[in-house]
Amino acid sequence: MHFQEIAALALNGDYVGNDWFDQYPSLKYANAVMTRNELFNSMLEQYGQSYEFKAAGSDTTEEVAIPSPASPEYFQESAEDLEEPEEQLALRTIKSHAELEEVMFEKDTTSKRNGHDIMKWLTKVYIGSRGFELGTFDSSLLAMTMKAQSFRWEEIALAYISDVVTMAHTFIIDLFRLVCPNLHVREGLMSILMEDLMAKYKTAFDSARLLLRLERMGTPITLNHYFNDNLEKRYVALQSFPLVAKPNISSVGSVVCVQLWKRSL
Repeated sequence: MHFQEIAALALNGDYVGNDWFDQYPSLKYANAVMTRNELFNSMLEQYGQSYEFKAAGSDTTEEVAIPSPASPEYFQESAEDLEEPEEQLALRTIKSHAELEEVMFEKDTTSKRNGHDIMKWLTKVYIGSRGFELGTFDSSLLAMTMKAQSFRWEEIALAYISDVVTMAHTFIIDLFRLVCPNLHVREGLMSILMEDLMAKYKTAFDSARLLLRLERMGTPITLNHYFNDNLEKRYVALQSFPLVAKPNISSVGSVVCVQLWKRSL
């Protein structure tokens, strides 16, 4: 059985086409990648944000009723954040090959800790962006907060690429071992292929970094046609809110920021 035939079966998930798939689980490349995709999605959902949003279905008007930032203690970390243990999140699920170390993402773990009081943090950012004129704020406010809120994206994404690249390299090595039992010939073929393989692996990392830079460092945009409608509804709600209560202006600005996030992500 030729290398390309087995590779085609593996990519198509046709594991009944050859007994090697039962004997060597590392050849089930598509299955391994799909499992890693699910883990990647779960990790981003649980740990991809620096500060947690309020649970879905909760009353958003309650978020406005936060303490006044008049005292310095307001901007200190909450007791809930300080008491939370520094538990580590494992970013990698598979050990890298030694020959791939120069392109692999170096970090294996990151902190699981998230901030609990997103409104206090947004209020602090908003206050730091205001000018003399009423109602003004830094036009880059949303971009700054988006960058800070998504700081774990790079770690999680590059660790994911590292795992998928390692899976691909393991597949190639193990399949070569089966189709080419002669060690001398196999090593010669791998030495010829390694330069092109390393270039492709590096391209995968470069592409991921480009996407991360565009998402986190660029100007936030959205193609969601509900965005403007929802934003307008929030502004109308904020205009009528003072008839019921009197939130401070910094709280109102924070609510606008958090709603921008929820509608654009």
